[in-house]
Amino acid sequence: MLELLKGNVLSYENGSNKWMATDSPEYYRENCDNSIQFKNRWKNVYLTYNLNSQGYRCPEWDQIEWEESVVIYGDSCIAGVGVTETNTLSYFLQGELKRPVINLGVAGSSNLFSLYNMINTKTADITPYAVINVETSLERTLTFCKPGLANTGLHHWGSWNTEKLEYRRFWIKHEENYIEHSKFITENKRLLWKDTKYLCYELSDELNKSSRKPPLARDMLHPGAETYAAQAKYIKSDWIKNGWMD
Repeated sequence: MLELLKGNVLSYENGSNKWMATDSPEYYRENCDNSIQFKNRWKNVYLTYNLNSQGYRCPEWDQIEWEESVVIYGDSCIAGVGVTETNTLSYFLQGELKRPVINLGVAGSSNLFSLYNMINTKTADITPYAVINVETSLERTLTFCKPGLANTGLHHWGSWNTEKLEYRRFWIKHEENYIEHSKFITENKRLLWKDTKYLCYELSDELNKSSRKPPLARDMLHPGAETYAAQAKYIKSDWIKNGWMD
């Protein structure tokens, strides 16, 4: 039985599936009040986050034909924060590759987080048809704690935590620290999938660079549908270069 680290969490308005991560009701109301253009674009868009029992924006594990599926790992840009399910990268990619694409993106997560999940996938003796790994910001990391109310037992650290003394002192004080860790993480992912079709996109790649292009998602922070559609075509071009199209 596959057990991944706890995924996305619905934490607003009593766990309503209308909101997640930075796509919050507070930001939405604030943006509607401050921008007529935003209000006109989003007022009739009904966005839902349908998560499986482990917190991922994809079917339950026993409903997935893993050997026929492409699995994509990453952060909130892969999860699709602020866009409908039919506007996520995984949805567009599924259309381009003509194969099921399993979205294992988690908001705020790190490259270390996705490495753990890749190891858990291999430990469960699951071998997907192909794996796509989209690396996130190098300074992000992960710590574990005891689960509790509204606490999954995981704490994601990133640029939003720079005021935290322990994060500044022990992880990001010296750039060399997290860069060396990141190199180790990236190489181990390649080794894990050395016998599987594998694509890895790092921060320097055009795929990640394009994430900054407008128009943006509903939270005004993440990419919008147009970007994800273009990224899917970009990945398909690499897929074709490798001779993987059926």
